[in-house]
Amino acid sequence: IKGMVALETPEFRKAFNEYQVWNRAILDFAEAKGVINPFFRATWKRTQYLPFHRVGQPGAFSPVPGDWKGIRALTGGTDNLRDILGNIIGNASTLIDAALTNEPRLEVANLAQLRGGAKFMAKIPTDERITKIHRDEIERAILEALGVEKKAQLPIEQQKFIDQIVQNMGPMVPLLQRGQSPYGNNVVAVLRKGKPEYYEVADPLLYRALTHLNRPSKGALLRILSGFRRVGQMSITLDPDFLIANIARDALTGGIMSRHGFKPFKDSAIGLMSRLRSDPNYRDFIANGGGFSSYFTEEAAFKKHLKRFYARTGIDYKTVLDTPSKVLYAAERIADAFEMATRLGEYRKAIRKGEHPRHAAYSGREVSVDFQMRGDSAALGIIYDTFIFVKASVNSIDRYYRGGLHDPNKAWIAGRVAALAMASAGLAAMNRGNPDYDDLTDHDRDNFWHFYPPKPETIQAWADERPLPPEEDRYWHFRYPKIWEIGAISSIAERTLTRVLDDEAGELPEDFARILLNTFRMEYLPQVVAPIIEAGIPFTDIEGLNQRRFFGTPIQTEAMKELQPWARSSPYTSTTLRKLGEATRKLPRGGQIVPVQVEALLRGYFNSWAMYGLRRHAVRRCAGHPR
Repeated sequence: IKGMVALETPEFRKAFNEYQVWNRAILDFAEAKGVINPFFRATWKRTQYLPFHRVGQPGAFSPVPGDWKGIRALTGGTDNLRDILGNIIGNASTLIDAALTNEPRLEVANLAQLRGGAKFMAKIPTDERITKIHRDEIERAILEALGVEKKAQLPIEQQKFIDQIVQNMGPMVPLLQRGQSPYGNNVVAVLRKGKPEYYEVADPLLYRALTHLNRPSKGALLRILSGFRRVGQMSITLDPDFLIANIARDALTGGIMSRHGFKPFKDSAIGLMSRLRSDPNYRDFIANGGGFSSYFTEEAAFKKHLKRFYARTGIDYKTVLDTPSKVLYAAERIADAFEMATRLGEYRKAIRKGEHPRHAAYSGREVSVDFQMRGDSAALGIIYDTFIFVKASVNSIDRYYRGGLHDPNKAWIAGRVAALAMASAGLAAMNRGNPDYDDLTDHDRDNFWHFYPPKPETIQAWADERPLPPEEDRYWHFRYPKIWEIGAISSIAERTLTRVLDDEAGELPEDFARILLNTFRMEYLPQVVAPIIEAGIPFTDIEGLNQRRFFGTPIQTEAMKELQPWARSSPYTSTTLRKLGEATRKLPRGGQIVPVQVEALLRGYFNSWAMYGLRRHAVRRCAGHPR
């Protein structure tokens, strides 16, 4: 003991004191949410308390959703301990998880006790059940109550007394257990001051909502398949072009869907700074449910970034971008800041109007598409985890459907959407006849608003009444990305007006079909196999669809198929891949690299990352001139 006490340093004492403050805050939170009561809290508040969970130790299980058994005292053992810091984080995450999932159950239980609430759910008593226990277990319980492990540690008289009691019992002793969880397929538990109350839920939708607050963890296979989907989406969403377009779309969406007067760009900028600084506005937003779905409950997820606690010389280790995972984590934080900007702006507006912080946080999530909404369907959950952007598409359709038909401000939303569509049609009419605009592809016009402000020299020429600059130098060309579903309405309005003005109304059905199909198109192949099905399998005769499905263009043209596999490339194919193909030219056909096929596979799995990586070595030849 003296040796260990001598190890104390001011740094250890400081860390110890900070841990006590942190631990008290966790207990305050758990007690406020009804998970623990003051009596059990005192056990965890002891300064010497540390969670000594052991390797392989199972967790508590209860057949009734919400019936949390709590963190139990350990009685000793010889198995290796888990990482102590991991145990500390694990204990805290367990308490936080139990508190967050108990809070909505508790709120609903309080509502159910109001007049008429019993038609949804009603409180029921605990059960009494007879359980048979082996007499050896009873003897062990008696010894434990006396504070000994073996009967030989007791005086002879007490040993004989215990033997007499146990021998008068049969091998299995029936005992009546009170306070047991009631049986039922529609029973949930609610913790109130640390003690469970049981409710029978009559409404099926309510039962599904209450029992799916905790989502089951993914199996190993699903985690692998989900990894392909996650990388595929990240390689698009973490692209700088996408981030800028996304905040532009979100700002406009916020202006349309807002209930509290969100002003595009201005409030987005304020929200972005709030997120980057993690100021009180951001922390309150998260604390009131704005970021509920992004909190981590698995110890592995907590420990992934625990090295921040090991900072030395004032440097946060996590900010040192020395591994790919850290670079991705930093990029995700930047993307999250862009994603949160509009939501934080709406939250701030709602708070200033006097909304309850919890409802203000909900308004912030609802001002744009809440991509964390998931539902409880196991089959759809697998699709969401393995098909790229399917969940985002479903969330988006759901949000605009509810906004147009169910939101309190649905008439205001409809008016703004109509006004935007009219302005969009007017912009298209202004651009009509501009050669640059007329030469744009349908994809470009369907996905962007196009602006052509005059350059200063053009304005000066008009003022001086002198000849204008060449036509290609008169105007700038700016694109503003359209909001997904709302943008489709604007595109339909644009095409309707311009087709009528050009006397081409017969083309409208084709335009409408293309716009709607592109807007509501969803991936129908798991990301793990989608690129292979498109491009085929290298070094085999399996060509797959031989098509980039998004663009509808072939990967290997008919002219390419007349060439040796190593020579199949275009002027836009990566130089690196072309060189790799040339390096295999002397191999049999089955062993040669097909540059366009490999490029399609890389782009299929890594999207923008592959594009940037390959673009560096791409050769473009325009009129015979490489650049």
